[in-house]
Amino acid sequence: TDGAGAFVLMRADRARDLVAKPVYVLGNATAVWNRQISSMENLTVTAASESGRRAFDMAGLTPA
Repeated sequence: TDGAGAFVLMRADRARDLVAKPVYVLGNATAVWNRQISSMENLTVTAASESGRRAFDMAGLTPA
């Protein structure tokens, strides 16, 4: 597949009422280089390299 991901968002005040400890989203980003995997020049590099950098920048963090 081309991959996918999802998560559920809610307000912080509602999340505090849950049994499980909430995880706070500090940054997010998206990037698309190709509409189809068959049109990718290089299958070892994806738009995640761009969106990941943007999300870390937004969060003020660096990769581990």
